[in-house]
Amino acid sequence: MKRTGHTITYSFIAGLCLLGAVSCSSTSSSKEIVVGISTGFNESAASMSLNDTYTESIRKAGGIPVMLPLVKDSLFCERLLSNIDALILSGGEDVDPLRYGRDTIPECGYINGPRDTSDLMLGRCAIRHGIPILAICRGEQVMNVALGGTLIQDIPTEVDNHIAHSQSLPRTEPTHTIFMEGESVLKTILEGVDSIGVNSFHHQSVDDIAPGLTVTARASDGVVEAYEGFPRYDIIGVQFHPEGFAKNNDKTFLAVFSNLIDRAKKANRK
Repeated sequence: MKRTGHTITYSFIAGLCLLGAVSCSSTSSSKEIVVGISTGFNESAASMSLNDTYTESIRKAGGIPVMLPLVKDSLFCERLLSNIDALILSGGEDVDPLRYGRDTIPECGYINGPRDTSDLMLGRCAIRHGIPILAICRGEQVMNVALGGTLIQDIPTEVDNHIAHSQSLPRTEPTHTIFMEGESVLKTILEGVDSIGVNSFHHQSVDDIAPGLTVTARASDGVVEAYEGFPRYDIIGVQFHPEGFAKNNDKTFLAVFSNLIDRAKKANRK
């Protein structure tokens, strides 16, 4: 396939992948890394959506971003993920508490059942096949549930002395600080900092951490802001939105996406 600069569009690549006309899975470090990104789904309008901060962050990190359609069955999920090298689970609605064995409280927000099914299936399938994952905001919560953890349904209701976790400022602006816990891959990615300012757009968060995951950062009120699964799982989860900074060429947070690309290259060489 002849390429001229970046003239192959993301949607065109995605179409070829799903049709099986090309293989989008890299087999060596010389090939470009294809990153599948879960999307929002409006059931009444039957439409997909995704903030372009995700695609732009992957593009700036050197990968090829592809928006993933809603997944409804395991066979299609397997076919879909066989054509990507890494997975991002993006932000969005609240996760249904029934998915982690709890009753729904009144403060729980809008639940998107089809998207819950799709994201959980994508995450578990990626784990089975060793596909590197970056889980962001809702995505971090989804993967914790997928691996056996639970969630706080509403921080203002359930967390004493909580700070503000849902900002009105643009996502390019940090509004609170997170604090690293011990040594971690995330800490290394963020140049060894012990704390850093982040943005915040959530009212739910990780509660009981899933087996195999380790909390690597918290907010000052104790809310989990990051975890990772190494060596058991190839996953980093963050509650904040690094793509909000990375799209504007913030090198510190762009490194989170560069790390995903690097992890995918290493996985392809195994």
